[in-house]
Amino acid sequence: MEETEEDRRPKRKKKKRAIEEHHKNQGFFSAEHGIMNSGVLGGVAVMVGAVVWFVVGLLADRIFFYPPILFVIGIVAVIRGIAR
Repeated sequence: MEETEEDRRPKRKKKKRAIEEHHKNQGFFSAEHGIMNSGVLGGVAVMVGAVVWFVVGLLADRIFFYPPILFVIGIVAVIRGIAR
């Protein structure tokens, strides 16, 4: 039994609608939101990564503004992880 194009069309719309809903729920700061919900180990990993990124930037005579922000987000993740 072969599917007609009408049979396939609702599946595509349903999948596209689910993807659009996912993106609408995530928003612009979805990565930061995910980091804050990562727990203690995730927060520590983000803080270590932020320090490495900042130090490597300083060694290359560059100052990046995002690593300090990322470090603070890591602190929030650690505190939230401990609170849970």
